[in-house]
Amino acid sequence: MLVYDTGPRHGSFDAGRSVVARYLLASGYRDIDTVVVSHGDADHAGGLPGLLAEIPAARVIAGGEAPAPGQEPCFAGKGWEWDGVSFAFVHPPPGRAASGNAGSCVLRVSAPGGSVLLPGDVGVAVEAALLRRDGAALQADLVVAPHHGSRTSSSPGFVAAVGARYVVYSTGHRNRFGFPHPDVAGRYRVAGARAFDTGREGAVVVRVEPGTGMSEPMGWRRRSAALWRTPANDSPDQRPR
Repeated sequence: MLVYDTGPRHGSFDAGRSVVARYLLASGYRDIDTVVVSHGDADHAGGLPGLLAEIPAARVIAGGEAPAPGQEPCFAGKGWEWDGVSFAFVHPPPGRAASGNAGSCVLRVSAPGGSVLLPGDVGVAVEAALLRRDGAALQADLVVAPHHGSRTSSSPGFVAAVGARYVVYSTGHRNRFGFPHPDVAGRYRVAGARAFDTGREGAVVVRVEPGTGMSEPMGWRRRSAALWRTPANDSPDQRPR
């Protein structure tokens, strides 16, 4: 099993321990094969210690700044296969470690039933470099929008090259940044991608099965319908950026 990013830690709240680990344990998992931490920002890496305190992982792969002791770096060309499912990093280039968002591990997961692109927080400069190197390597049925749907990411060329049927925006409810930005949401909509926003719908679940392909994603609030779990209809507090 692979876990990509672990959520934040804010004060006494630890998403790695209280959300990710609880979900995995309830699903019957008692160990993790690989954790990928896209980069060092707290909202992606903050929950790692809490997660590992609850569930051991055979290895941790990290992007951005130099990995901590015991962690491996990610780089384009690094990959592996489990049970017919291929995992391949397409960024960062080997030997060109970058800090911050630009150093995010961009991971493509492909199986006989479909493919997923996990791009961390890369921005338009990295997207342009990826398009120059091999735009075809970005194609995926589902993409998690880079940088939560910020206007600094998801350039028109990137959206076209990915050609996703589904886009997931990893956001917080009524987040102060206004993610996803309307321009970004418009690009994916025009490209034909159906959108799912975790800030409105909770955890988004999708299944990929050989022979039947990728199921339509479903938000947890719809899957576990109850009055207090229905998608929020109110809009963010602040202007999108």
